[in-house]
Amino acid sequence: MSLDGLGLPAPVPNDVYRIALTMVSDIDLIRAARKIDTSVADPGDISAKRPVDVYDIAYTLLSDLKVLVESNPDYAIPKGVILPNKRTGAIKPSDALEMVNLVQAETTAIKAKTGATQPTELAPPQS
Repeated sequence: MSLDGLGLPAPVPNDVYRIALTMVSDIDLIRAARKIDTSVADPGDISAKRPVDVYDIAYTLLSDLKVLVESNPDYAIPKGVILPNKRTGAIKPSDALEMVNLVQAETTAIKAKTGATQPTELAPPQS
């Protein structure tokens, strides 16, 4: 089901960025719970990303999470990571937001599996 069918205002880049920041925070909690302290590469400039770019990056991340939970029992979650069929054609902002939300949901499940007990905190609104 697409977010467009709910009659909500169209998502804006700030909405997607807010969920992405929330996801990064949860990943940091997972890293802390697993005692992983290696540095993470800075993604660089994100200002020129279009919905299709965000969708593709999030889909790739979700695919990587699927491989992780299937190959490492320390991250295995019930029913694994659900990877939807990849959309083709024009990607709308709502499609990008939906994919980022799917990644966040799976990240939350992995966080629980790894024993990271701090609740997920939604990042503040972005401008």
